[in-house]
Amino acid sequence: MQNRMTLVTGSVIAVLVSLFTAATHAAPPTPAGDPARWDVYWQGLMQLREGQFKQAVASLNDAQRRAPADGRVLLGRGVAHTLLGQFKQARDDLSRARLPVKDREAQLWSYALDAMSGVTDPSRGIPIPQSLRKPGQPTHTFKGIPGHMIQGGKDYSTAYASTLYYGLAMPYRGEREAGRDTNSPAFTEAKRKVGRWFAHRALARPELTSRNFDYAKRMVSENKLRDARQMLDLALSVNPFDADMNTESGNLWMRIARPATARWDYTKALTINTRALGAYTGRSLAAASMGDTRRARSDLALVNKYSGKPNERLAKAIDQLFAKQEVRADPLQLLGELEKQAVAGAAIETLVPIAERLHRAHAPKRVRYAEQYQDKLRELDDAARADPKAIKPRIELALYLHDEASNRGGDVETRRGVAPFRWQHTSKMELGRALHYAEQAVAIDPEHTGALVAKAYVLDALGRTSEADRILKKVVNAAGKKNPAAVRLLAQYYKRQIGNLMARAFGLRMPTYSSSTHYERRYNGVWKITETTRHAPSSGDLSLAAALQRQAAELQKKAKATMEAAIKVSKGTHDGLLLEASYEDWFGSRNQALRLYDQAVKRYPNSIKAHDELIRYLRFLGQHDHALKQEAASWQLFETTAAPLLKLTWRNIKRDGWAALAPHLERARKLDPIDARATAYLAIAEREARNIPRAIGLLKVAAALERARLKIDDQGAGTSWPRDADDMANLMQIEQDLGLALRTTGKPDKGFKHTVAAGDLALRYPHDGVAALMWGAMRPDPKAPELPIPKPVNGATLASRAHLAAGKALQAKGRNDEAQKYFRAAAANTKPATSLIPNIGDGKGDNNFGGLATGASATALIELAKVDIANKQYKAAFKKLQNATQAGPTREERRQINEMITKQVIPHLNRAIENERSSSNPQAAQLIAQAKREMQQGQNQAALKTLNLAIQRNPTPAQRREINQLIIQAARAGNR
Repeated sequence: MQNRMTLVTGSVIAVLVSLFTAATHAAPPTPAGDPARWDVYWQGLMQLREGQFKQAVASLNDAQRRAPADGRVLLGRGVAHTLLGQFKQARDDLSRARLPVKDREAQLWSYALDAMSGVTDPSRGIPIPQSLRKPGQPTHTFKGIPGHMIQGGKDYSTAYASTLYYGLAMPYRGEREAGRDTNSPAFTEAKRKVGRWFAHRALARPELTSRNFDYAKRMVSENKLRDARQMLDLALSVNPFDADMNTESGNLWMRIARPATARWDYTKALTINTRALGAYTGRSLAAASMGDTRRARSDLALVNKYSGKPNERLAKAIDQLFAKQEVRADPLQLLGELEKQAVAGAAIETLVPIAERLHRAHAPKRVRYAEQYQDKLRELDDAARADPKAIKPRIELALYLHDEASNRGGDVETRRGVAPFRWQHTSKMELGRALHYAEQAVAIDPEHTGALVAKAYVLDALGRTSEADRILKKVVNAAGKKNPAAVRLLAQYYKRQIGNLMARAFGLRMPTYSSSTHYERRYNGVWKITETTRHAPSSGDLSLAAALQRQAAELQKKAKATMEAAIKVSKGTHDGLLLEASYEDWFGSRNQALRLYDQAVKRYPNSIKAHDELIRYLRFLGQHDHALKQEAASWQLFETTAAPLLKLTWRNIKRDGWAALAPHLERARKLDPIDARATAYLAIAEREARNIPRAIGLLKVAAALERARLKIDDQGAGTSWPRDADDMANLMQIEQDLGLALRTTGKPDKGFKHTVAAGDLALRYPHDGVAALMWGAMRPDPKAPELPIPKPVNGATLASRAHLAAGKALQAKGRNDEAQKYFRAAAANTKPATSLIPNIGDGKGDNNFGGLATGASATALIELAKVDIANKQYKAAFKKLQNATQAGPTREERRQINEMITKQVIPHLNRAIENERSSSNPQAAQLIAQAKREMQQGQNQAALKTLNLAIQRNPTPAQRREINQLIIQAARAGNR
């Protein structure tokens, strides 16, 4: 019944979004120049993308005629010629492709061309000695590619370069030199893959964005949604701040019933254009399908407001979704029920529906910073539009953009950095937008104090401090000390200037040193003599330092007097409290400053600025734990998150251990009951406390929460589409932990099911998922070493661990044939020992550059090699053991590999070679023996005739090798 409900919901969403999408999309402007040039160039790249290399050459010929000097066109045509095997034309195009200095792509393709063609440019090859050269043959021999050409940068990625060179060019070279077919299906597919990758990179440029967008919309109309998704992503990669494109992206996600993903894109569109009617329509449907009645109704009201009439069809559709998706219940009660049933032993299948209800019940209560920010922009923008002469809304809009320009976000796992809560193109762009509104306000009234202060704030944030300083002095001189916000900012300038003056004075008072080096010949050798001279500060330097110090003292007096006067007139107000706290920090007691910041938070609990100042000051004082606890409370004003308390766990786990941090994790679960990380961490704490039943129950809860989260965003066709790999990392780790816990407590079948589920999630990786860093899989560890700093495994390794665990579980039950399937899956993403592919990064593949599995894959290869040895397939076993040495084995596994090779594999391989030699063609053997006798008697010419007869008797490979050696010996003896 649940599955039917999900399918029905998905189909409802897909139909509704097609009915209510506003047809207001305007394509991005076409750049200046000959449009036909861009049309044929775009067509050529699209043909490259589809593997139509001949047609691509024709289109790019047309583009080159229209733009002879465009290096990008020549590069594209050179790529097409290379993939067609037309190497001479390719070399000509690539050598003429003049790209920007930092763009190495033409050079990269030239190295690939050298490998594929066997003809090396003199600038990239090793010269062949004159005596060995043959007429018409190359003068230089191929020498490979420098490592820096494979290492990615701003021009291309490492994965792209590695795929081109090691995935296509080098294998092609090997097959060509061996005289084998270079037009095999494998090479055809490799060429198509590289051509598509190149085309996507080349299509991502501003001149082609409108064409990519139009093509994506056409693909949507033809229901070719995957193709549409790719082209839309290309358009957005170049123009991410286009509201229409982001709206179309949201619509496309809704077509496959991924409402949570769509909701993010709609919010991006509305942040860019606060009146994008289609985005409000789509977001209302997305929110309704997630059970978020508050957001759905709010957006419905905005649709009615901006369209000028009630949208009854949309309202009816939202009501239909509410009937299926809305849950009116206390999220914490549902969390308690979920845990109760999990600890009692309920199966995960019965827990997921409860977890889904929990997500939907929590949805209307959840605060999302991205949407809160967009709501505030819309309110202020509407107020500014309503009255072109209104100053106040423009000031508020400028200050809000300024205050929130530094995007808020949470950082939990070590080394990840801040994960932003909302989309932002750049903070500088938003500050530029703030300056625009501040200047509008100043233009309306050039003497308006608030407008001038707002402009000064923004100029300061943009680094234009001298302009801001002049404006603030003007404000303070005109308004006296009655504007605490202006005085507070002015005091910050004074403080910064005083610091600069004192630093210059300190530097002038410091002695300087100079040194000179010369060599002297002495009786015991040549000595290197270095003489260092100390230069005391000059009297002029000391005088200037004293003057700077006096200037700083005067400035400090001025700042103090200005702040004291402003505090008197603003005593007890919001800005007054913050100004007084700044004053105490500078001229008084830091304890008093902390008390005043705390007082400002208590008196104005909804002031985000007061909370921010308190948190900043706590960090300044070194009270980091206190700051994190304060963040946990204050961040709920703009984002429902448990991130600060999870970060507190990471910070203190080595010092305090799990027992002391468990209360923080319990609180984190109450702050954000759907964050499965808090529950997963708490499960570890319970396991360490030997409370195994609750630990297993909490792991079940965490798994149910994550499965439900993904299920809500996979309500239809989207279930078959890839997901961001790290988006599934937490669930993959939870499933593995749960599988292990159940197996070790006597429930192997249930444990096996969860272990397999973890590995199956890897089937949804995107093409680069094996190389993705799986941050969500990281866990705090009190036993982790200080160095190296912990970092996540990549997607390939995380999946490999799950497959290996499944294989081991089956092996323990005697189901060896089934176990082999999982061992092969665990060993899939490993580098062959004989491969030329370099280890990029840390040499293990646990980074964004390499998609190689390590650790578990080595263990799996050893298990596979054991089966090969048992089946007497010694060559296959030897190859697997060699590969295992490249897959990060432990010290014990490395010893085991060496022992297996030396004791179990090599002796059998040697015996096989001897057997091959002994098993011979009798007729050929007689002739070989006769030739040996003739050679012993010095009859070398007769021996050569006998050996030629032996060749005609179909000798075995071993006999043929022996015949060849004897022919060489007989020929040399005859020449002597």
